[in-house]
Amino acid sequence: MIHAEMRSCEWAPDGIELRPLTGGDAQTYAELLIAIWRETYNGLMPAERLSSLELGTVTNQARRMLDDPNGPSTLGAFRGDALVGWARAGEPRDDGAPLDLELHSLNVAREARGTGVARHLMENALGGRSAYLWVVEGNERARSFYHRSGFRDDGERRWEETDQTHEVRMVRLADATVLSGTVRPPCADGEGRPWYSK
Repeated sequence: MIHAEMRSCEWAPDGIELRPLTGGDAQTYAELLIAIWRETYNGLMPAERLSSLELGTVTNQARRMLDDPNGPSTLGAFRGDALVGWARAGEPRDDGAPLDLELHSLNVAREARGTGVARHLMENALGGRSAYLWVVEGNERARSFYHRSGFRDDGERRWEETDQTHEVRMVRLADATVLSGTVRPPCADGEGRPWYSK
Protein backbone atom coordinates (compact mmCIF):
# COMPACT_ATOMS: atom_id res chain seq x y z
CA MET A 1 0.00 0.00 0.00
CA ILE A 2 1.21 3.54 -0.69
CA HIS A 3 2.25 5.26 2.48
CA ALA A 4 -0.01 8.12 3.56
CA GLU A 5 2.38 10.66 5.04
CA MET A 6 3.02 13.95 3.24
CA ARG A 7 6.39 14.01 1.47
CA SER A 8 8.42 16.57 -0.40
CA CYS A 9 11.33 15.80 -2.71
CA GLU A 10 14.57 17.59 -3.54
CA TRP A 11 13.49 18.10 -7.16
CA ALA A 12 9.84 18.91 -6.38
CA PRO A 13 8.38 22.24 -7.53
CA ASP A 14 8.63 24.89 -4.81
CA GLY A 15 6.20 24.34 -1.97
CA ILE A 16 4.70 21.14 -3.39
CA GLU A 17 4.21 18.05 -1.26
CA LEU A 18 2.71 14.72 -2.23
CA ARG A 19 0.42 12.28 -0.48
CA PRO A 20 -2.17 9.70 -1.53
CA LEU A 21 -5.73 11.02 -1.51
CA THR A 22 -8.42 9.39 0.65
CA GLY A 23 -12.18 9.61 0.87
CA GLY A 24 -11.74 12.59 3.17
CA ASP A 25 -10.41 14.53 0.17
CA ALA A 26 -13.43 13.68 -2.00
CA GLN A 27 -15.17 17.07 -2.00
CA THR A 28 -11.95 19.00 -2.65
CA TYR A 29 -11.12 16.54 -5.43
CA ALA A 30 -14.61 16.95 -6.93
CA GLU A 31 -14.51 20.74 -6.82
CA LEU A 32 -11.17 20.82 -8.60
CA LEU A 33 -12.16 18.16 -11.14
CA ILE A 34 -15.30 20.05 -12.15
CA ALA A 35 -13.37 23.31 -12.53
CA ILE A 36 -10.62 21.66 -14.59
CA TRP A 37 -13.00 19.74 -16.84
CA ARG A 38 -15.24 22.73 -17.56
CA GLU A 39 -12.24 24.79 -18.59
CA THR A 40 -10.21 22.10 -20.39
CA TYR A 41 -13.00 20.38 -22.27
CA ASN A 42 -15.06 23.40 -23.25
CA GLY A 43 -15.58 22.84 -26.97
CA LEU A 44 -14.20 19.28 -26.81
CA MET A 45 -17.11 17.70 -24.93
CA PRO A 46 -20.82 18.48 -25.31
CA ALA A 47 -21.92 21.38 -23.13
CA GLU A 48 -24.61 19.12 -21.66
CA ARG A 49 -21.98 16.71 -20.39
CA LEU A 50 -20.00 19.45 -18.67
CA SER A 51 -23.05 21.11 -17.17
CA SER A 52 -24.18 17.74 -15.79
CA LEU A 53 -21.17 17.56 -13.46
CA GLU A 54 -22.93 18.10 -10.14
CA LEU A 55 -20.80 18.56 -7.02
CA GLY A 56 -22.69 16.11 -4.79
CA THR A 57 -22.68 13.35 -7.39
CA VAL A 58 -19.02 13.81 -8.29
CA THR A 59 -18.08 13.92 -4.59
CA ASN A 60 -19.85 10.62 -3.91
CA GLN A 61 -18.20 9.00 -6.93
CA ALA A 62 -14.81 10.32 -5.81
CA ARG A 63 -15.27 9.07 -2.25
CA ARG A 64 -16.04 5.54 -3.46
CA MET A 65 -13.05 5.60 -5.79
CA LEU A 66 -10.59 7.00 -3.26
CA ASP A 67 -11.72 4.61 -0.51
CA ASP A 68 -11.67 1.51 -2.72
CA PRO A 69 -9.06 -0.82 -1.16
CA ASN A 70 -8.76 -2.76 -4.41
CA GLY A 71 -8.27 0.22 -6.68
CA PRO A 72 -5.09 2.10 -7.56
CA SER A 73 -4.00 4.94 -5.33
CA THR A 74 -4.49 8.55 -6.40
CA LEU A 75 -1.44 10.69 -5.67
CA GLY A 76 -2.28 14.28 -4.76
CA ALA A 77 -0.08 17.36 -4.97
CA PHE A 78 -0.58 19.99 -2.30
CA ARG A 79 0.68 23.51 -1.85
CA GLY A 80 0.06 24.07 1.83
CA ASP A 81 -3.46 22.76 2.46
CA ALA A 82 -4.60 23.34 -1.13
CA LEU A 83 -4.95 20.43 -3.54
CA VAL A 84 -3.48 21.55 -6.87
CA GLY A 85 -3.49 18.30 -8.83
CA TRP A 86 -3.40 14.53 -8.85
CA ALA A 87 -2.26 11.51 -10.83
CA ARG A 88 -3.78 8.04 -10.80
CA ALA A 89 -2.09 5.02 -12.35
CA GLY A 90 -2.74 1.30 -12.12
CA GLU A 91 -3.91 -1.78 -13.95
CA PRO A 92 -5.38 -1.23 -17.42
CA ARG A 93 -9.12 -0.62 -17.55
CA ASP A 94 -9.63 -1.82 -21.12
CA ASP A 95 -9.14 -5.03 -23.04
CA GLY A 96 -6.21 -5.34 -25.42
CA ALA A 97 -3.99 -2.98 -23.42
CA PRO A 98 -0.50 -2.62 -24.88
CA LEU A 99 1.15 -2.56 -21.43
CA ASP A 100 0.24 -3.58 -17.89
CA LEU A 101 0.27 -0.03 -16.47
CA GLU A 102 -2.16 2.74 -17.43
CA LEU A 103 -2.03 6.39 -16.42
CA HIS A 104 -5.73 6.70 -15.63
CA SER A 105 -5.76 10.43 -15.01
CA LEU A 106 -3.54 13.47 -14.56
CA ASN A 107 -5.15 16.78 -13.64
CA VAL A 108 -3.58 20.03 -12.50
CA ALA A 109 -5.21 23.27 -11.38
CA ARG A 110 -4.86 26.29 -13.66
CA GLU A 111 -2.60 28.13 -11.22
CA ALA A 112 -0.17 25.19 -11.06
CA ARG A 113 0.22 24.70 -14.81
CA GLY A 114 3.67 25.32 -16.20
CA THR A 115 5.28 24.97 -12.77
CA GLY A 116 6.43 21.35 -13.02
CA VAL A 117 3.60 19.95 -10.89
CA ALA A 118 2.19 17.78 -13.70
CA ARG A 119 5.58 16.22 -14.46
CA HIS A 120 6.26 15.72 -10.75
CA LEU A 121 2.96 13.91 -10.25
CA MET A 122 3.29 11.79 -13.37
CA GLU A 123 6.81 10.56 -12.68
CA ASN A 124 5.95 9.68 -9.10
CA ALA A 125 2.81 7.85 -10.14
CA LEU A 126 4.57 5.91 -12.92
CA GLY A 127 8.01 5.58 -11.36
CA GLY A 128 9.76 5.41 -14.73
CA ARG A 129 7.85 2.28 -15.73
CA SER A 130 6.45 1.64 -19.19
CA ALA A 131 2.89 2.95 -19.38
CA TYR A 132 0.12 4.04 -21.69
CA LEU A 133 -2.76 6.51 -21.51
CA TRP A 134 -5.81 7.79 -23.37
CA VAL A 135 -6.17 11.51 -24.09
CA VAL A 136 -9.09 13.39 -25.60
CA GLU A 137 -8.53 14.15 -29.25
CA GLY A 138 -8.19 17.90 -29.62
CA ASN A 139 -6.63 18.41 -26.19
CA GLU A 140 -3.41 19.62 -27.75
CA ARG A 141 -1.97 21.04 -24.54
CA ALA A 142 -2.11 17.62 -22.89
CA ARG A 143 -0.85 15.78 -25.97
CA SER A 144 2.10 18.16 -26.24
CA PHE A 145 2.95 17.65 -22.56
CA TYR A 146 2.84 13.88 -22.88
CA HIS A 147 4.94 14.00 -26.04
CA ARG A 148 7.60 16.06 -24.25
CA SER A 149 7.47 13.45 -21.47
CA GLY A 150 8.33 10.61 -23.83
CA PHE A 151 4.86 9.36 -24.85
CA ARG A 152 4.06 8.70 -28.50
CA ASP A 153 0.77 8.10 -30.33
CA ASP A 154 0.49 4.41 -31.19
CA GLY A 155 -2.27 4.81 -33.77
CA GLU A 156 -5.17 3.54 -31.64
CA ARG A 157 -8.36 5.58 -31.27
CA ARG A 158 -11.63 4.94 -29.45
CA TRP A 159 -15.02 6.51 -28.87
CA GLU A 160 -15.79 7.32 -25.22
CA GLU A 161 -19.54 7.09 -24.95
CA THR A 162 -20.03 8.74 -21.55
CA ASP A 163 -18.08 11.88 -22.46
CA GLN A 164 -18.99 11.79 -26.17
CA THR A 165 -15.37 12.21 -27.27
CA HIS A 166 -12.80 10.50 -29.41
CA GLU A 167 -9.62 9.55 -27.57
CA VAL A 168 -6.15 8.67 -28.84
CA ARG A 169 -3.76 6.28 -27.15
CA MET A 170 -0.20 7.21 -26.25
CA VAL A 171 2.55 4.85 -25.06
CA ARG A 172 5.86 5.33 -23.30
CA LEU A 173 8.45 2.59 -22.89
CA ALA A 174 10.89 2.55 -19.97
CA ASP A 175 13.91 2.58 -22.25
CA ALA A 176 16.61 5.18 -21.81
CA THR A 177 17.30 5.25 -25.55
CA VAL A 178 13.69 6.24 -26.16
CA LEU A 179 13.18 8.55 -23.21
CA SER A 180 16.50 10.38 -23.64
CA GLY A 181 16.55 11.54 -20.05
CA THR A 182 12.94 12.72 -19.77
CA VAL A 183 12.28 10.70 -16.59
CA ARG A 184 13.42 11.75 -13.16
CA PRO A 185 13.62 9.18 -10.36
CA PRO A 186 10.51 9.07 -8.17
CA CYS A 187 10.64 10.53 -4.69
CA ALA A 188 11.01 8.02 -1.89
CA ASP A 189 9.41 7.92 1.51
CA GLY A 190 11.33 7.87 4.77
CA GLU A 191 12.25 4.20 4.30
CA GLY A 192 13.45 4.62 0.73
CA ARG A 193 10.32 3.20 -0.90
CA PRO A 194 9.02 5.02 -4.01
CA TRP A 195 5.50 6.34 -3.94
CA TYR A 196 4.24 3.79 -6.42
CA SER A 197 5.39 0.75 -4.42
CA LYS A 198 2.55 -1.50 -3.26
